Amino acid sequence: MKNVDPILIKAAVTFGSNHLSVIRKVTLPASLPTIFAGLKLAAGNSLLLLVAAEMIAADKGIGSMILHYGNLMMTTNLMVGVLLLSLLGLVFNRSLERLERKLLPWK
Repeated sequence: MKNVDPILIKAAVTFGSNHLSVIRKVTLPASLPTIFAGLKLAAGNSLLLLVAAEMIAADKGIGSMILHYGNLMMTTNLMVGVLLLSLLGLVFNRSLERLERKLLPWK
């Protein structure tokens, strides 16, 4: 929110907006592109960390399946896990992009 153009805030205050209205109508919409960029990065990182944690300490899950079939050299089953992981990441990214287009029609 610190990167919002101060001229926009001054213009809103000049036209009679109160503090809450400035946040809701100026600061938050100006910050949303940066927020969504962070959400997209966080979604990818969280998916990778989840799979890594499953590889280390879980008996079930995509990470455990990938590790199990990798140890058994069953590449077709391993690739199913990798493909499933890729599709899950794609779904997360597409859903965040769809939400971003809905909330940020000017972008």
